[in-house]
Amino acid sequence: MASQNQLTPLRKLREARGVSQSEVAAAVGIDQPTYSKIENKDTQYVSKKDIQALCRYFGSAITELHIMFPDRYPDYAILQEHVTQDAPGM
Repeated sequence: MASQNQLTPLRKLREARGVSQSEVAAAVGIDQPTYSKIENKDTQYVSKKDIQALCRYFGSAITELHIMFPDRYPDYAILQEHVTQDAPGM
């Protein structure tokens, strides 16, 4: 689990895009509690399908490794170009 004061790359990106957990979850076809567990690394298992859906949603701004192993990327910085360039519907 990610430490309480350390935001995961997935959370940093979601917040930078200004979308809620519910919005992301609905867009990728999972429920919000499941998304929350993935984002906060409160689960040991994330399906390959869910990881791929999240990567498609966020585009090139995040990889499967960032989602699966957020503790390895504590200094992950969201580049401004990824916040707007890859946003769905833009």
